[in-house]
Amino acid sequence: MPRKERQRNTALANFPDEPQVLLRRSRRINQNAATPMEIDSQDGPERFAPWYPLFQQIRRDNRNQQHNDTILVPAANDHLQQAENDILKDINRTMSVAPKIFDNHLVPANDYPAVQLRNGVLTLDLSRPPKNLGWLRMKLRSARHVPDWPTHKWQSYTMHSYRCTTKQAIMCEMMPLFQDFPKQPEYIRSFYQRFDDFPEYADFSRGIEKPCPGFAQGFSMEAYPRVKIEYVSAAVCVSHDHASLVHPHLAGDFTAGDVNDLIEAVSARHGAALVYMRNLALAHMGVEAIKDFAGIITFTTNGRYINFFAHYASTSAEGKLEYHQYPIASVNLMRSYPEFIRGVSMLRNCQDFALSMATALKNDLEKYHVREGSNAWVHHLEEGDHILSESYDSEMEYDECMEYGNKDVTSRNRGSCSQKRPAGKCPDECPRKRRR
Repeated sequence: MPRKERQRNTALANFPDEPQVLLRRSRRINQNAATPMEIDSQDGPERFAPWYPLFQQIRRDNRNQQHNDTILVPAANDHLQQAENDILKDINRTMSVAPKIFDNHLVPANDYPAVQLRNGVLTLDLSRPPKNLGWLRMKLRSARHVPDWPTHKWQSYTMHSYRCTTKQAIMCEMMPLFQDFPKQPEYIRSFYQRFDDFPEYADFSRGIEKPCPGFAQGFSMEAYPRVKIEYVSAAVCVSHDHASLVHPHLAGDFTAGDVNDLIEAVSARHGAALVYMRNLALAHMGVEAIKDFAGIITFTTNGRYINFFAHYASTSAEGKLEYHQYPIASVNLMRSYPEFIRGVSMLRNCQDFALSMATALKNDLEKYHVREGSNAWVHHLEEGDHILSESYDSEMEYDECMEYGNKDVTSRNRGSCSQKRPAGKCPDECPRKRRR
């Protein structure tokens, strides 16, 4: 018999009543517990889902909190383990159904205004004024000092003929009209950047290409260090290797020639996209949007005239979501120097307003996620517990609706608050509902 085995038998014979302790054995082996790597390796095809990294983080947070025998984040189900069970239950439900397919059949560009109206994006004649229209006009018309545009510079500006030129040339000539925010390095602007990450299955964009405004301004993803903003539905509209754009509250469109109904329809679509993103962010926090309150501004310009519009969403008597575009003001930049200064002041006042709205939304999202922790991703909807309800990837379905071409294709999102009820309105009148 080996020497080590004889020593072990001798110890058992001499001390039969003493509890035996296995040396050099970890608690995990005694408890037959799997390692975190083993737990992750047991996952199935959900490992390739876009929300899987977030699920791993929630699982690690829950495991660490249970190991320390402390609960740092209040969970809706009175225990953090239940939150992980809810996630697993939702994954099983998602993976057990048939694959979802969405195909956005685009219509010709000339048909966009008619298709937009059918999708709920109202024209100027059908839109109602927002409740804060008077305040917006007072805000935009506030006088401000514009030292970087003296008289001789304006005269040079008026010498350019903007007819028979391209919209990109107009954009380049008008770039000095915008103000910079050197103290806000993470507040960026983009020019003719398509919203590649914007969900094409949004209720108002059926049959229409993704938004591509001539100008948009918002925060980058680096401005959200405490929020996994990429998992909030429609929050990130642009995401590249070196640039990103999150929750813009100001967009504009440039055109060559006269500002016609087509460019106004484009501006209405871009304003609706910004309203859609803002309302989903409010719904993510359980905040009810103020009724008929315009928090989004857009503009259209041909270098000579600049027009400003207010945007908001409302629900019709039939329960359909409608997006309004209402004119705020219009300025002729060529008529006189004082009117030019008034137009530049309006444009920069719009930028200040958009910055204040975007900052308030960003701060609210950060406070909400710091307060709720992993529970911020748990939502209790009509159809049961649903994790990551903002992830449209798990909720897109075939359905019959509007007919584009020879097929009827659309999406029905059971988890979206903005399509079934005002943004942020909880189905069971959630006690944490607030207004903003």
